[in-house]
Amino acid sequence: MDLDRWGVSAPETGFRVVPHIGVIAESLPSELTEWNGGFSGGYFLGDMDGLLVAAVKGLDRQLQECRADNRALAERLKRVEGILEAMGFGR
Repeated sequence: MDLDRWGVSAPETGFRVVPHIGVIAESLPSELTEWNGGFSGGYFLGDMDGLLVAAVKGLDRQLQECRADNRALAERLKRVEGILEAMGFGR
């Protein structure tokens, strides 16, 4: 999914000066952009909510895996440091 930024630099137009950040509809999965057999030129916000929830769940799963790996590596490091200290290579 591609993201893009755009904005209006003229405050007198009444538009926000802060850049907008959003997806490019053509880069979304076809399940979100096609109905009645073709590209609609847009997407439903409800579908984007579902995509967001799925993405957050996927990122949370990756985070939990990283935390578990980090705990395992910390324990491994502790054992290696204990061995080195027992061999006289203390801190």
